[in-house]
Amino acid sequence: MRACASATCAGRRRLATERPRSGYRRLHLLLRRKGILVNHKRVHRLYRLEGLSVRVKRRRRQAAAPREVPPLPSSPMQRWSMDFVFDATADGSRFRVLTIVDRPGTSSGQTHRSRPQDSVCIGACA
Repeated sequence: MRACASATCAGRRRLATERPRSGYRRLHLLLRRKGILVNHKRVHRLYRLEGLSVRVKRRRRQAAAPREVPPLPSSPMQRWSMDFVFDATADGSRFRVLTIVDRPGTSSGQTHRSRPQDSVCIGACA
């Protein structure tokens, strides 16, 4: 392997120690600004031979925002539940239905049995 020019090696090593967060591309740019013309592929090869690399910073995980419990509805038509229902007919054709149900006075501990008049059918309703 051919030894690199002393100015190039010394400049590259000095810049790499001064700027540890700079990768080989940034070092190549800084060398060119100083008037040292060197190929970016050579800078990359020598950068890797010396075992230099930019460590990847791991992002900190942000805490989730506290969830607020919505207030209980005081009258009908204030809280709705929606769901898509997928099914197929006997001949194999598929269809989907968006069901929208009024949920008056329900909380996490209560259940509500929907009546047929509570549901609204949009789309292929039979």
